[in-house]
Amino acid sequence: MRAAALSVLFVLLLAAAPRLARADDDPSTGKLLLAGAGMAVPTYFLGVIWHEGTHAVAAKAFGAELLELRLYPSMYQGHFYFGLTRWTGDLTPGEKAFTLVAPKLTDLLLLGGYTLVVAFDSLPENDYGALALTVLATGAWVDFGKDLFSRNPTNDLIKFHALYGRSSEWQRLPWRLLQASVAAGGAYVLALGYQDVFGDDGDDAPPPIMFQLAGGTF
Repeated sequence: MRAAALSVLFVLLLAAAPRLARADDDPSTGKLLLAGAGMAVPTYFLGVIWHEGTHAVAAKAFGAELLELRLYPSMYQGHFYFGLTRWTGDLTPGEKAFTLVAPKLTDLLLLGGYTLVVAFDSLPENDYGALALTVLATGAWVDFGKDLFSRNPTNDLIKFHALYGRSSEWQRLPWRLLQASVAAGGAYVLALGYQDVFGDDGDDAPPPIMFQLAGGTF
């Protein structure tokens, strides 16, 4: 059932582009904004699925028993969650740590792939296709950076730091700065992606990142 839902959401997000393109080969900014708003809904559900699903896959891989997998907003023990994965088992601290940060690694994989696409100027020529890919990457970026300032003890990263005795903000600061740096880099790449989608194809369009790097202007 969950696999079927994931397939349907993925098709809705990515297959929408060619359908829209047949109706409008040169969409206006307004039409692109409307399409992006529509893509945000399936992207949200995909984000919950890949976040909680990554927790579940990692936990199972280390021999844990899954107790619950919620792919919808709910309350648990007085706290609100957009999704929830609960497991039990005799995991080592390292296995627990990996399971907790596994969604961040998934986010980085998606952002890294998108960065390569933008760097090599390989976004789809179809504006709707490029927009779908960029919205999906935005979802990964939001998931990666959303808890940058969180101090909630139920947060995955706070639990991760607690495993290694990092209980104060001073101890967590280097990790916060690293996360912020990666998020800032991702924001820059996304900005270039959106500029490519919504900008004109004139001579003043910015060069791809690889050309900026080669020219020393990045």
